[in-house]
Amino acid sequence: CREAGMTEVLTKPIRRKTLLAALHKWLPGKPDLEESAIQANVVAPSAAVELPQVHGVNVAEAVARLGLPWIMLKAILGKLATALPERLAEVRRALDANDLEEARRHAHSIAGAAGSAGAMKVHVRAKTLEKAVKDDQPANLEKLFSALSEELDIIVFSIGKLD
Repeated sequence: CREAGMTEVLTKPIRRKTLLAALHKWLPGKPDLEESAIQANVVAPSAAVELPQVHGVNVAEAVARLGLPWIMLKAILGKLATALPERLAEVRRALDANDLEEARRHAHSIAGAAGSAGAMKVHVRAKTLEKAVKDDQPANLEKLFSALSEELDIIVFSIGKLD
């Protein structure tokens, strides 16, 4: 990457304000990326908006990091409640087929999506499973998969109660 000219990196989970600032730095002169636009596009959590409790999701932190209003985060959580169990099923199929690279890739995907949405327990459990797969620790995989599955069930249930 450095050979191609990369001089900076944005780490996950991505913060909207940081991304917009980097775009502003590297794409100067774009009217829609001026400092005022950056500030206008970053939504600060409002004391007037009561954020709901979603078991297993740090809603306030996710709203602040993503710079999105609650209603948009709610839509993202709804999509995750469908997508993450599907991704977990892919992990299961890959483990059953002893396709460890595929299992690792899907666990990594779950970790990233969960972390970005504020579901930190799911994020940590997925990262732990990903590491165990990568480090070839077959004795731990079933226990770690079950722990991830249980935590994911909790947030999916909690998200389902939002409507």
